Amino acid sequence: MEDPIRPRRSARPRVMVTFQEGGENGGPFTSHRRIMESDLRLRYEFMPLLFPKGRIGVFNPRLIRTLVRGIREAEPDLVYAHGLQLAGFQALLAARLAKRPCVVAIRGSTAEALRFAGWKRTIVLALERWTLRHADACYGVSDYVSTWKQVRRHARNYRGTIRNLLPPEPPAPLPAETVRDEVRRELGLPPDAIVVLSTGRITIDKGFDLLCDVVLRTADRTDLRYVVAGGGEYLPAFRTRLAAAGLEDRVRLLGYRTDVERLLDASDLFVLPTRHEIFPNSLLEAASAGLACVSTSVGGVPEILEDGRSGILCPVGDAAAFEAAVRRLADSQALRASMGSSARERVGRLCARETILAKLDGVFQEVLA
Repeated sequence: MEDPIRPRRSARPRVMVTFQEGGENGGPFTSHRRIMESDLRLRYEFMPLLFPKGRIGVFNPRLIRTLVRGIREAEPDLVYAHGLQLAGFQALLAARLAKRPCVVAIRGSTAEALRFAGWKRTIVLALERWTLRHADACYGVSDYVSTWKQVRRHARNYRGTIRNLLPPEPPAPLPAETVRDEVRRELGLPPDAIVVLSTGRITIDKGFDLLCDVVLRTADRTDLRYVVAGGGEYLPAFRTRLAAAGLEDRVRLLGYRTDVERLLDASDLFVLPTRHEIFPNSLLEAASAGLACVSTSVGGVPEILEDGRSGILCPVGDAAAFEAAVRRLADSQALRASMGSSARERVGRLCARETILAKLDGVFQEVLA
């Protein structure tokens, strides 16, 4: 006899997907949300597993107990976690304690962090190695991940590269010209300005101090306007530096936005001066929108942009190189159009939606078998 209180399980396998509460501005949150909203929802019943706001901490038994309890109550067939770092370790440990298999998507590593040193770094790297050895399956979101020594040495069930999904096409998009004019009016941008967009977490790691340098170095270009969307710890310093230089009118610091697609349509080029990167969603979105892009030759970025053809790649931390690239693209509408078209074609091939979903479905089915 059926329990009248307990809800009936779906016939589809249940997959519990990890999210960092308050992490809407980050790549892992966006990537996992797109997977939950993809056509895979027809094959799997997705449900969230939330990590609470704030720092996770190296030793956090309370968090582990909370995660285990959440997994046991939801009774998923599979836990799908973002990793590596502490989140990947804790999700995998909780899944094992709850006796559920776990797939880990490698979207970051403490080995890549610029400001994480000392005994904590040593411990977290050891926990990452444990995660790689004990995950039921894991994969990297870029070919760059496959080059990591820790992956080659310790990942026992590594399934290669499964890249991030591009945002889906809207069902009935407005003409780009209409959106462009509308957004520029909303933001108080001159209709004939060259608009330089940058999105993501506003931190030094992501190079937003360098972007501020570029703004200051191009102060003579009165035709340039910069739009920065996202939140982060460097935002107050960015605002202070602009005020000191008297350039507040040249930059729109928008904070976190849910309409990045509209901002892309209103822009002429995209800049991401990040200091380390696995496979940035912000750059994927810009390339997919057909914008000419300038970024750093680091991590998985060269997989997205071919230097000189579908974008311009600069050395890490080189403000002069970024300034020169911005000036070069600002001076040539034809070059912007050519690079933007090439970028869109390249990421369309690289991140074909059907291919990515088929690969991920294959990993889930293999672990569930």
